[in-house]
Amino acid sequence: TDETEATQFKATFDTTTPGSHKLVLTRKRLTQSKQSTTAVSMTVFWQVIEMLSDASVQKGLITLPNNASSVTVTTSTPTYPLTTIADTSKAFLVFSYAPGSAVAGQEDLGTVRGTITNTTTLTFTRYATGIANQEVDIAWYVIEMTDESFVQGHNTAQAFTSTEFSKPQTLTAIDPARSMPIVSAASNATGNAAAKATYLHNALIRGAITSTTNLDLTRHNDISNSTNFAATANWQVVEFAPLKVNAPDDG
Repeated sequence: TDETEATQFKATFDTTTPGSHKLVLTRKRLTQSKQSTTAVSMTVFWQVIEMLSDASVQKGLITLPNNASSVTVTTSTPTYPLTTIADTSKAFLVFSYAPGSAVAGQEDLGTVRGTITNTTTLTFTRYATGIANQEVDIAWYVIEMTDESFVQGHNTAQAFTSTEFSKPQTLTAIDPARSMPIVSAASNATGNAAAKATYLHNALIRGAITSTTNLDLTRHNDISNSTNFAATANWQVVEFAPLKVNAPDDG
């Protein structure tokens, strides 16, 4: 669709209202009736996870400028700097984003991948540079665990050619019952704007843990109805620490 950005929301917390406990979902464009006779409403499902112990969370906002294909968050970034991460093998990145109103469904402008580059840098990347109102607003969260949790995959950018749809990734052995993958991807859908707007499937890459040492990255082959393009995915696998029993139950 040429209105993909109308389905992409940035999630933040309301920090301006004292005592407020609100999650704010923001998009930068409403549906414009291009794919329907009338502008349509949307239903959004959300989750908020609160870490009660053994973790710290830092968060911030950054804009990927309309004339750039990447942006970094560092310890010197104004307003929302990154506090130095003590140990990247215990930290993971979660983010959401809202593309600008003129992106018009172009996947090379409106799909973004992110990674913890090092202890002082986050990097967010898309394939193309744009013009006015083709920026991307990003809300990021870095969770750093202080227990036995383990994170792997930072800086592992896995490139898919236009004819590749599955990429197995070798893991340091984990316990799948305590682990989850986090995947972000950007698509290199090229051509005119109308063509790009039909290729969102290229950037929808699923991460599935299939064994103690394997993560499968998979996307859909839609060559019968559309054209496939290259994409790049960043992935993280988070293995949470075993349940900690502070005191035994007694009768």
